[in-house]
Amino acid sequence: MDLHGAAMDVYIKLRKETNEDSMNENSQFMIRAKDRAVKRMMMKPEGDLLIQKNLIEIDDKSEKTGINVLKLPSPEGRDAFLTAAVNQQSASGDIVITPESSAASALTFLEDVGLGAISRAGALPSGTNGEWLKYAETKIKKDNSLDYQSLLWELGTETLENKQIELGGLNVTHEELLLSNMMNWFTKGGGKLQFVKPIVSEKGFKLVATEDFLVNDAAISVPMNLIMCQQTARNILIKQRGRYLGEELQKTFEKNEVWGLALFLLHEYYKEVNGDGSKWGPFIKTLRMRQLTTDALHEIQGTIAAELTRQWMKSSDSFMWWSVGSDGPCSPSTGICKSKPNDKAGDNRFNIHQMRWAYWIVKQNSVRVRHSATGYEFIALIPFYNMMNKVINVGGGVTFDRDGMINVRVGGNYEEGTQVGIHPGNFSDSEFFVRYLRVPETDNENTVMKLSLPGSIPKGSKFYYCMKGTERERNSDECRGSFRSDSMFWKSKVLTEWREQMNLPPRLQELRMWATRLHLYGGNEEMKLLSAANQIIAGLPIPVDQMPAEEQLMLLGIAKSNEDAALIVQGPVGDRPLPQLYSAPDYEDDHEAQRSMEHLAFFAAKTHNVIASGNIQLNATQVVLNHIKNFYNHGVLPMAGLDELDEFLLKKIGMISHCGFENDMKITYHNITQELFCAMRVHLMNETEMNVFCPMDVRVW
Repeated sequence: MDLHGAAMDVYIKLRKETNEDSMNENSQFMIRAKDRAVKRMMMKPEGDLLIQKNLIEIDDKSEKTGINVLKLPSPEGRDAFLTAAVNQQSASGDIVITPESSAASALTFLEDVGLGAISRAGALPSGTNGEWLKYAETKIKKDNSLDYQSLLWELGTETLENKQIELGGLNVTHEELLLSNMMNWFTKGGGKLQFVKPIVSEKGFKLVATEDFLVNDAAISVPMNLIMCQQTARNILIKQRGRYLGEELQKTFEKNEVWGLALFLLHEYYKEVNGDGSKWGPFIKTLRMRQLTTDALHEIQGTIAAELTRQWMKSSDSFMWWSVGSDGPCSPSTGICKSKPNDKAGDNRFNIHQMRWAYWIVKQNSVRVRHSATGYEFIALIPFYNMMNKVINVGGGVTFDRDGMINVRVGGNYEEGTQVGIHPGNFSDSEFFVRYLRVPETDNENTVMKLSLPGSIPKGSKFYYCMKGTERERNSDECRGSFRSDSMFWKSKVLTEWREQMNLPPRLQELRMWATRLHLYGGNEEMKLLSAANQIIAGLPIPVDQMPAEEQLMLLGIAKSNEDAALIVQGPVGDRPLPQLYSAPDYEDDHEAQRSMEHLAFFAAKTHNVIASGNIQLNATQVVLNHIKNFYNHGVLPMAGLDELDEFLLKKIGMISHCGFENDMKITYHNITQELFCAMRVHLMNETEMNVFCPMDVRVW
């Protein structure tokens, strides 16, 4: 598991070979790590990040003499066919927009941005040839970049992959020693194997039948205290703390079972290798993380399995950053996330490499256990389960029985000497492949295509009843406090993602936010006026530097329009001065200013894309586009709060919530689900149809 050490060895070697003292963009370390990341589809190739530009020329007779392309990389999860179908169907009336007129309008916008008020204020480079596009490209490249630890991971996995290929397989002698130690530990702890035995083959550990075996016979019987799960974490005393591990991980398990079990695993692993030993040490040493080689991963590029691999890696990274945040369990004071558990000083918290390893171990080796008395299910790591053959629909299962034993029952009938199997869960072919690096040999009705449909609520989410439930449900303790801020973040995030995926104009609120951060607006008079709203702002669930007060008031339903929100925050119209456009700070001397300028350039490029594609039929889209043009051309700051397109999409989100959850939006073995059919009907509604189901003057959510 020493990926970090392997990567550091490569880094030190490169420094000696190249005499490089720093790791800038052009260092050999960065070049090699990025190349590896591109090969493993963790980064996009440099060429895919360029905004391709070939401006159109239109003569006086409006005849097309060139081609206009200003191409932004597609956002993750975007389906071009879905986008085209929805946008075409959602058009109101019989509006016909020709490619030539779209291209001409887009070219005009491109030039207007370079000559407009925002460029003249120094927030964007001036010029008629798209000089400001370089700022947008810079943002795209930064968004695609990996941090230092992630680049080290790429070098570490490359080193270990090459080493494994050179060795030509496993060290069988070493694996047999680990298996012998585990067997002794298992037996002494009260575990039993019936009619099976573990062996080591060239492909790893296997659990094989010692005599003919019948379906549903219990092959493994193990006491609860030998498995790793949330319940057994409750009995682990944290050294020097006087608290139990289960208490510290309770919120983590509630948020995500895989995350909770992964932290439990890491805590015990480092007690075993760097501490005083773990109760589960011999078992943990037999668990293996499996990943495809780079060549194999390249062969499945563009498949659902490849996308799932990338999603798992991103999820493990999210797990790492959440764990060290304010709500996570890995603060220095808890003492549970230390790679050197006996050290009292120093910050040796788990790094991203260790978190990724543990996350993948749990995903590939855990199983759901069903309580036979209550039907309750929980996730667990169980000795010898990882050595069984996984077969879809073969039967068997894992239960926690009344005698206090965990029993693993075999699926199918097996002859002596063959590896016994079990149904691992209702996994699709893609997920089965990522977990076990092979494809089911039989038809699999669990194989579905899940659509990343904007606006659908995550499965089991509290968002549903906390935003759409009865007044009593919305006012319950569960829907108060931090959840109100969580739900608002989710809605704001969905509104942004929806517009990105469906090629709609950027949100005016984001445009306003980045312009304000650049100090383009706001003199002393305005700042004094805004400070008078502090009493209102203090009661909002989210700090205003993360989400403006006006947007929060509208999402909470306190303000019914932008005007109402502005009245609450800033006072009557006559008492507030109009925003005055000032000059931008120096790009090179201020990194925050640079970041703001890059966002403004990126929003302009997105708007160009929308105009060029002709996706401007919605009345709400036209209104938003006019506001954006007024901003870039004349420096008119958009009003704070939700814009017209936000209001329209919020209505659709409300209607989609009645269709089903995110996990229900899928194409199944024989058909599409009713939930997807319903949600697609909502997506395809134009404004006229929406006003029938949801009147124009009614706000949803």
